[in-house]
Amino acid sequence: MRKNILSILAVVMLLVIILLGFCYIRNQKEFNSETLDAVPISSECVLQFSSLDKFQELLSDSKSIVKDINRFKGVMSVKSIFDSICRKVESNSSFSDIKTDKSFVCATKLTGKSDVELLFVFPVNNYNEQGQIKDFLKDVFKGYLVNNRKYSGEIITSYVKGNKQLHTAFIEGLLLLSESTIFVEDAIRQMSTTPKLRDIEDFKKVQKTASSNSEVNIFINNVNISRLLMLVSAKEYKDLFSSFSSLASWTSLDLDVDNNYIQLNGFSKTGDKRFDMFDMFVNQQPVSSQLINIIPSGVAAFSLFCLSDIQKFREDYGKYLNQTGRLRNYRKGNGAIKDFVWRRF
Repeated sequence: MRKNILSILAVVMLLVIILLGFCYIRNQKEFNSETLDAVPISSECVLQFSSLDKFQELLSDSKSIVKDINRFKGVMSVKSIFDSICRKVESNSSFSDIKTDKSFVCATKLTGKSDVELLFVFPVNNYNEQGQIKDFLKDVFKGYLVNNRKYSGEIITSYVKGNKQLHTAFIEGLLLLSESTIFVEDAIRQMSTTPKLRDIEDFKKVQKTASSNSEVNIFINNVNISRLLMLVSAKEYKDLFSSFSSLASWTSLDLDVDNNYIQLNGFSKTGDKRFDMFDMFVNQQPVSSQLINIIPSGVAAFSLFCLSDIQKFREDYGKYLNQTGRLRNYRKGNGAIKDFVWRRF
């Protein structure tokens, strides 16, 4: 009898050791999900930041131009949230293991007629770090009403206090964070559906051009961005931004911030099944210009088109106008200009 009891105890202890070992290995197992995989493909704009540390530095008031940008209501709201998060990390040593030097993304979504929502997607190393982040969020949002609910098999946690609210979810090694619960739901659905953003050929091509040395990489869905630009622009520019959907398919921009200016450099990929505005420049070669040497220094902005084959450009421009349904108006306007010149000269 005694031997049987010892055997049972030995088996139980072995099972406990195996279970503890499994839990330890599980907690240390590295996740390998890509942050871009959670971004809904309908997003108008995706910003990729090199790290949370760099993001906090970017939003700091140390640079004059950033100080002006921080006055915008939406930027102020985001800055307030991340400032409080970073202060908690710095002040509490128990959260020092949470990595803030990893790349993350922010996506935009236009909801209704006038609301622009943001979704942040952060990578999580393993289950151990996921547990630390959960404890960290509880500490940051202490005093908030906390609500947990299931959506498509995942837990969405909402922190609510008055008119402030933040919704979070962990899924396959990613932390989703947004003030819009609908945006979090969209991201959860995106994780289990295809295609993902990285599967779209035009996006893949512009992504390859993004610089790893820039503070922010911006990816613009030209087809969807026009609605967002029309929302935030003045009335007289709405017609201009409505044509952005026919510029190209996707655009990649590298953003670098100096004290007094913001610099953007990038590339656009036109669609294969339509003739976009930027297709008009495919058959053009670089042409040097002396205008930059003589233009007055007080000029605020100017556009310069250097064309190597004007006739080809005119043909392609007509093709573009015909596709967008504006060829007739162009011809009428062109005829009116000719009549005006003929009457004067």
